[in-house]
Amino acid sequence: MTIYKGYTAEIDRDEETGVFHGRVSGIQDIVTFEGKTLEEAEREFSRSIDAYLRFCREIDWEPNPPTVQTVQKVPQTGRLRFAPPPAGQPNSINIVS
Repeated sequence: MTIYKGYTAEIDRDEETGVFHGRVSGIQDIVTFEGKTLEEAEREFSRSIDAYLRFCREIDWEPNPPTVQTVQKVPQTGRLRFAPPPAGQPNSINIVS
C-alpha cells in the first residue's frame, strides 16, 4: 500500500506487460497511474494525486477527501486486507494479528 497526502493506493504488476499500475482507493472519483518500475509507479501515484487536487481547484470542484482504511493482517497468509471502517466509527488504521 502506498500513501500520499492521506490518499492510498495498491500497486499491481501486469504479468503480461510488466507494467506497474494502480488506482487510488477509498474515493469515488477515478484516479489511476502506472510506471515501468515500482519506483516510477510510486512517483506517478504522487503526481496523479497532485494533478487531481490541482484539477479540482481549477474547476472549482470539491475533491473526494482521502479515507483511511482499516488494515487487518490475515494470519494464515501474512497478507494485509483493507476495508473501510464500520459505519459510525472514526477513520483509523487497525492492525489485527
